[in-house]
Amino acid sequence: MTAEIGILNRQGLVLAADSAVTIGNQRVFNTSNKVFTLGYKHFVGVMVFGNAEFMQHPWSILFNEYKKLLVNKVKNHIEDYGDAFIDYISHDARVNQDSLQKNYLADYVQRLFKVLSDNMNQIVLSSSTPDISNVQEGMGELIKDLCSRRKSKEKFKVDYSKDTFVNGNKAYIMSVLHELKKYGEKLDSQYLEAIINTYNQDFLDLVYYSIMTGLFTDYSGIVIAGYGSKDIFPSIITYSVYCSLDGVLIYSKDVEHSVKIEATQTKNTATASIVPFAQSDVAQTILTGIAPELNEDIFTNLFKTSLDEKEITDFLQNLSDLQKKNFIAPMVNSVTNMSIGELADVAETLISLTEFKRKYTSNLATVGGPVDILAITCNEGPVWIKQKHYFDLSKNPEFSKRRGF
Repeated sequence: MTAEIGILNRQGLVLAADSAVTIGNQRVFNTSNKVFTLGYKHFVGVMVFGNAEFMQHPWSILFNEYKKLLVNKVKNHIEDYGDAFIDYISHDARVNQDSLQKNYLADYVQRLFKVLSDNMNQIVLSSSTPDISNVQEGMGELIKDLCSRRKSKEKFKVDYSKDTFVNGNKAYIMSVLHELKKYGEKLDSQYLEAIINTYNQDFLDLVYYSIMTGLFTDYSGIVIAGYGSKDIFPSIITYSVYCSLDGVLIYSKDVEHSVKIEATQTKNTATASIVPFAQSDVAQTILTGIAPELNEDIFTNLFKTSLDEKEITDFLQNLSDLQKKNFIAPMVNSVTNMSIGELADVAETLISLTEFKRKYTSNLATVGGPVDILAITCNEGPVWIKQKHYFDLSKNPEFSKRRGF
């Protein structure tokens, strides 16, 4: 887990991230690097959150390879860097290996089957005398119901049809199900038999729509921020990257966490912005004046009251107006006029407060360690305000020479 933040105004931007990485559900190491640069010619910083790997390749290595590809090819706008990065990941042979795709699909199919199995077990346990044929029919109905619900959700806007997926992966997915059946419990074997023999096409449809709508949330968040050669104000672009299948990158652009700074605020631009990523609840509480989980509870419980729809709408609108007036607007107005040093202080403080909350309110301190802070302006380019190293720089002069400092 992690806490990261980007803060922008017309003078520049700051990216900050903690160093915690969680292994399973039991151990946390405060050694992870999550903020990167793309070379001294590029006024760009990159952050990663969520899954630290893509198709079994650490993002740190992929960013470094992308840096080599860029060399001196400075892009006009930050959007161009984003497009170039997506194109690089889409066509890199190392992450598009057939063996990696099969590993991903095998893991995905097992996870999806476990969801189906857990749901069916609850149904079976509620029946005193479950009939095998009824159990198998129930699995078919469950698959069709889940598939219908996934189909109704918005799909990633990538050129990857269901027919392409099914034709390219049916045989392998069926082999994974047969392998599961060999070692499954009695009920699981019955479920798998129903899928393999009767509902295989429905299951394939479910796998496709689950992938294309992001059923499982172990994606990588990629933040690309800074300036192109023709930008005078900074921007942030964020992507959610899931996997690569049949040479197609499954990803989406995260519009909610993408910001473009301009001289005046418009519908699609801002003069300043604070953009938290990953564990953002503490930052959101400070920025909006109310904890996200409490806000959600208020919204849910309002519909359990005797208030009619108009009264609920009016209440929520009044609450939103109060938040904007007393919390959001004052903070954004302050950020608009801050220096880069002050932006860095705010970013580090928000990360530290998140660490404080996790340390004393969670079983695992999933935010922690040194805070890396990268500042980028259109004059100086990327400048590290704070950057950790796993070694002593004074004892490694060769490293400094290789990096040119």
